[in-house]
Amino acid sequence: MAILKQRSKHPSTGALNVGVAYAAIIEDVQPAAAIKGAKGAKGANGAKGAKGARNVTDASSLKDANDVAMPITPPLTSSAQKPASSTQKFSEITEGRVELLRQEALLKTGALQDAIFNSANFSSIATDAKGVIQIFNVGAERMLGYTAAEVMNKITPADISDPQEVIARATSLSAELDTTITPGFEALVFKASRGIEDIYELSYIRKDGSRFPAVVSVTALRDASDAIIGYLLIGTDNTARKLVEAEQRKLDQQLRDQQFYTRSLIESNVDALMTTDPAGIITDVNKQMEALTGCTRDELIGAPFKDCFTDPIRAEAG
Repeated sequence: MAILKQRSKHPSTGALNVGVAYAAIIEDVQPAAAIKGAKGAKGANGAKGAKGARNVTDASSLKDANDVAMPITPPLTSSAQKPASSTQKFSEITEGRVELLRQEALLKTGALQDAIFNSANFSSIATDAKGVIQIFNVGAERMLGYTAAEVMNKITPADISDPQEVIARATSLSAELDTTITPGFEALVFKASRGIEDIYELSYIRKDGSRFPAVVSVTALRDASDAIIGYLLIGTDNTARKLVEAEQRKLDQQLRDQQFYTRSLIESNVDALMTTDPAGIITDVNKQMEALTGCTRDELIGAPFKDCFTDPIRAEAG
């Protein structure tokens, strides 16, 4: 924007001087109007020149006859009025699509993270590099009886673990890795801090003092420069599996007891005894049978029953 300022030397010819000067400045913008104004300014009297000047500009925009300030704004160029190219539009559409996909991916990732940390089926406990708990999910609250506010920034996972088992783990790892490992949080994450996969069984202690067996998986959390910034301990309640294992051990013991009783009955008999399967293969014998046949128990078991007779064919026929 240009500003024109022209002062007249004589009051009676002020309008004439304004018209001529203004026409000269805007000649490039409105040449026809500028020429017309200039011709009017060459008239016999000042009034005619002023009239010519009014063909170029509105006299009401003049401050006075001796001092004029007039803004001049150039028209828009053809490049400014040119519509966006199809390539530019395609680029904008592509960028918008990419941004939409990125936002959808973020939403899915956020949903997965929420599902993990809000799951009540397993505990997710995240700590800082020193072991202080920073995240305590819904599953951890349910399993251990603490609220997140009660443990976050206050304790480490070692504080909710069986202290004797932590000491035993530290001793075992020290022997296994030939290095001294201090009982406590270090014993729980030592392997993970060295990049070694670590899954172990440990008893957690609830807020009410009760305990339960847990299977714990430990992962070291690292930043972009591969420096450890914390640890993630994911635990599952192993109580149900332990109950199944205990029941299985009970059944196994009952079976052994039954077998011992049966053996006692066989061995206490004064007669030579043996048992066979439906195909006639010997499954068990007593001491008296060993003495009668002159074969050991191991030699007899698994052999056909008919081989114990002098006439096997007749024995097999019954």
